[in-house]
Amino acid sequence: MIAFANQMRLQSIVGNTALMLESELFGQPTLRARWKKQYGGRLEDIRGLAADEHVERLRERVMPLIEKCNRMSGDAVDALMRQREVPSARVERSRPLEIRAVGGA
Repeated sequence: MIAFANQMRLQSIVGNTALMLESELFGQPTLRARWKKQYGGRLEDIRGLAADEHVERLRERVMPLIEKCNRMSGDAVDALMRQREVPSARVERSRPLEIRAVGGA
């Protein structure tokens, strides 16, 4: 369950990053552009798109975590499936029951 919760958290990080990328590339002025406009940031201090940083962060930090969570989730599902394949020791050791049909009426 914890692996699944972490996986969902990582998926939300990817979704939020995708929204930031879309905003940077196709939307309103970026935070950097607004900062420069409002506070007069120097041109040499504000270079490039923040999209490059977002993509790098996804590639270097988030994607390895997602791969690890996917592996952990797959291992957990495999363990559950193996557990279902093994017959219950309690059932295997129990004595057979005698079932009789009672006629009536």
